[in-house]
Amino acid sequence: MNTFNETEVKQILQSSYMNQNEARQRLEGMGYSYDNELSTNENKVFHDASGRASIVYRGTRPHIIKDLLSDWNIIKHTEGRNKRFQDAHELEKKVHQKYGKAPVLFGDSLGGTLAMRVGQAKGNRNEVYAHNPAINLNDMGKTVRAGTHIFRNVGDPVSILYGLLRDPHGNIKHKKVKGARKHRIVIN
Repeated sequence: MNTFNETEVKQILQSSYMNQNEARQRLEGMGYSYDNELSTNENKVFHDASGRASIVYRGTRPHIIKDLLSDWNIIKHTEGRNKRFQDAHELEKKVHQKYGKAPVLFGDSLGGTLAMRVGQAKGNRNEVYAHNPAINLNDMGKTVRAGTHIFRNVGDPVSILYGLLRDPHGNIKHKKVKGARKHRIVIN
């Protein structure tokens, strides 16, 4: 499995909120190749020189109703009926098929939840990097799987329940952040 340092994770997560041209420039500037065929404004697909693919799922944009409905589905634990979650699973399968191995999954907030749900789906063994992912009451008491790296800002209301998960591998990292920065991507 690849291991990404916190600066790389932060830059990759930030690219998820960029339009495709900006994301392509950011990721190519980091040494990755951008997959124009599979990337959208919601999900960016890229790979390194060895061909190891990654997907970064964008988080909630509060002015996009579809994102707010996806957030509501997390709360209600009905993600399986949500098109954004269905599309995330389908994209992982396409990327896996195209590149021949399970892609690394990244996401912030809603995108972090997408990455975690896809990475923890039956049979999947993806490495996952999630920042402030949301969970619901049905997740409490579950164990964070090895290969899943969770970064959460202390005080972030969306990811606050992560303190109730079992973390035998030490994969949840809590970061104290002051004021308005609580909702920004702050990892290091």
